[in-house]
Amino acid sequence: MKEILISEKSEGQRLSRYLSRLLVNTGSGFIFRMLRKKNITLNGKKADGNEMLHAGDVIRIYFSDETYEKLSRAAEEEFVSFPDEGRILYEDPNILIYNKPAGMLSQKAKTDDVSVCEYLTGYLIRKGEADPESLSEYRPSAVNRLDRNTSGLVLCAKNLKAARALSEMLKKREVRKEYLCIAKGRITKGADLKGYIRKDPAANTVSLSENPNDGTYAETSYTPAGFCDKLDATVLEVDLLTGRTHQIRAQLAASGHPIAGDAKYGDSRWNSELKKRYGIRHQLLHAYRITFPPMKGILENLSGKVFEAEAPFAYLYSAK
Repeated sequence: MKEILISEKSEGQRLSRYLSRLLVNTGSGFIFRMLRKKNITLNGKKADGNEMLHAGDVIRIYFSDETYEKLSRAAEEEFVSFPDEGRILYEDPNILIYNKPAGMLSQKAKTDDVSVCEYLTGYLIRKGEADPESLSEYRPSAVNRLDRNTSGLVLCAKNLKAARALSEMLKKREVRKEYLCIAKGRITKGADLKGYIRKDPAANTVSLSENPNDGTYAETSYTPAGFCDKLDATVLEVDLLTGRTHQIRAQLAASGHPIAGDAKYGDSRWNSELKKRYGIRHQLLHAYRITFPPMKGILENLSGKVFEAEAPFAYLYSAK
């Protein structure tokens, strides 16, 4: 039998999620079956997995030592730090802000992927701020997600409390996220793009609709910030008013101004010319500014602060 005392570091998680992180070599179906059979209990009682954990709670797992070791032992991981630690824009005991290059995943999609989350974990282990043995309780992670080929600022949480605080602020739209992109055509006025987005998970694409019953509301605001005559394009400052999958890319494309280099929603003929003439191989979209609201608590160090990172494609244009 294995007995686990929940610490403050682990509280606030759902029991089933905690067990999934602990018993890494099994699935949710097995975990819920063990809960139903009382092979796993919470505070000496039967649990259904939906309970929220609190400091002082006791989980008992009635497996043999051999079975527990087999189900909880993660495959050997090679913990590697960020390829370029100079891209760390800000760091304190709770969070880290990383300027992600295009081509790097924010969060892994497949088991063998390496993303910002894995690099963050390796970085903190190297610094002595994280312990491989405690990763079942909380694994340092990226809280906001950028598309693989979108560059820019990613918010990373070093601990569970910081992750919850950041997630809550992002959910309430209290953190302002602004982007820069290069869009096709000469755009002289700003606009608000509104509509509804439908996801196609199989194709990893979205489509737009004007029907409120046919998707999730999405709103993007943009302002021209300069021109790029050599590309016959406009530099846009984009304010993400809702955070939907591929929102900026899909809405700009639907408005007739696709983002340069966007393989999913862009102008394929234009993209081919950009690749041939300028070596552009991914969408020119960059999360360049994050503004935090006034606040107290664990993230008080960030209260009212603004962080910026120059777009990697700034050399292609001049400010208006």
